[in-house]
Amino acid sequence: MMKPPHPKGGEFLARDEIPETIVPVLVRMMREMIPVLVSTAHHFAKWVAETPGAKEGTEPVPRAIGTHMFTLEGARDSRAIFPFDLWMLQRPLDFIASLNEEDKLRAADLLGAAGGETFLDFPSFPRLTRRNFKLVLA
Repeated sequence: MMKPPHPKGGEFLARDEIPETIVPVLVRMMREMIPVLVSTAHHFAKWVAETPGAKEGTEPVPRAIGTHMFTLEGARDSRAIFPFDLWMLQRPLDFIASLNEEDKLRAADLLGAAGGETFLDFPSFPRLTRRNFKLVLA
């Protein structure tokens, strides 16, 4: 999104249209991942508030900060809470925030069709950066 590679061939669709066949894939991704990402954001913000020294960004953020529940195709289980997911999420959230109003509306239409409206007003969480190949607070 920020520095896309040059395509190896073929043409993009006119006006960056999204093929309708991709929408069901996006719907499933949104249905399964948004709850995990929102939960991760809440748990991470709480972890930062409760962890002495975390706010200075001098200590690396652990790979996992506990566990939470998730649902995959109707099956519920627990998984580790990975702050790395939030570090990766920052890029698309920043990109959406950088769009002009017309492009934000187009993005909102696609996100709405896919069930991803949450990305337009995602819960805040402490920003992350990588230093020496480890996550730290920015």
